[in-house]
Amino acid sequence: MKHTLYKTQGTCSQYIDVTVDDEGVVRQVFFMGGCDGNLQAVCRLVRGRKIDDVISKQNDTGAATLLHHFLKKAMQEQDNHK
Repeated sequence: MKHTLYKTQGTCSQYIDVTVDDEGVVRQVFFMGGCDGNLQAVCRLVRGRKIDDVISKQNDTGAATLLHHFLKKAMQEQDNHK
């Protein structure tokens, strides 16, 4: 398991906490701060998916929001730790 704590900037959420297993599957994502309901939904949507799939989905959206941008950055940072 690999763990990353990513500090965001300019958002209600201050950190994104990501845990990925040795096969590259996202096991946990937590946002510290921000809108709890929306962030819980985002966490559930990415949990169990391959980190590369999560990153590519963020590319598909064009990182339209700051939240997507920072989630993508946190996932890329985690992916670089492989």
